[in-house]
Amino acid sequence: MDEFRRGAIDSLPLGLTAAMFAVIFGAASIAKGLSFFEIMTFTSFVFAASVQFATLSIWADTMPFATVIISGFLIASRNIFAGMVLGHTFKNRGFLQKYLSIFLFTDISYVLGVKNQNTANPFIYMAGVGIMVYSLWVFGTLIGLLVAEYLTAAILESLAYSGAMYMGLLVLMLVKPIGGVKLPLILAGLTTLILVLLDASQLMIMLGSVSVGGICNYWLEPQKNKKVETENG
Repeated sequence: MDEFRRGAIDSLPLGLTAAMFAVIFGAASIAKGLSFFEIMTFTSFVFAASVQFATLSIWADTMPFATVIISGFLIASRNIFAGMVLGHTFKNRGFLQKYLSIFLFTDISYVLGVKNQNTANPFIYMAGVGIMVYSLWVFGTLIGLLVAEYLTAAILESLAYSGAMYMGLLVLMLVKPIGGVKLPLILAGLTTLILVLLDASQLMIMLGSVSVGGICNYWLEPQKNKKVETENG
């Protein structure tokens, strides 16, 4: 239990940041017209902030499920590589343990899991991280629902755009700059802003922004290699 407690404590700083986004998500969900039961069920059983915000931004009476599924896959696909890095942690575990671990796995789990792979029991450590972050996320959503009652209509209306804002932040995290060059981040961010202003679909925002940032990164890679060769030559 020492490893579990250590994981829970280590995750507190980042977990509290996630809780702040959960408060925004809860209030924004009210602005979108969701009921208390719908919101708490959504946040409790999905537990994927980026996917939740992306879905919220296109929430309507007639849901474009294909867009939701494709967007969700693109957003969550980064976890494929995270699983490859930390997959050994789940070896020799039962099905239920593996499923619960995957459900509770977040970016915070990945960061702390990589940093603390040499702990006595990495699996228990990451379980502590996951349960703490999950608890903070659900609690933060609940606070957002309660706070929404005291917010003005104008503020609630602005929170309805929080999904697009969160998507912009996610794109900036997905498009990693090479070296110290920030051009891919800047272009990805500008693309996100332009597509939002053009009222593009969530899928187009995701594809367009990541593509622009990725192409820029790809273009800069040879230049970086030449610079390294020149300095070493």
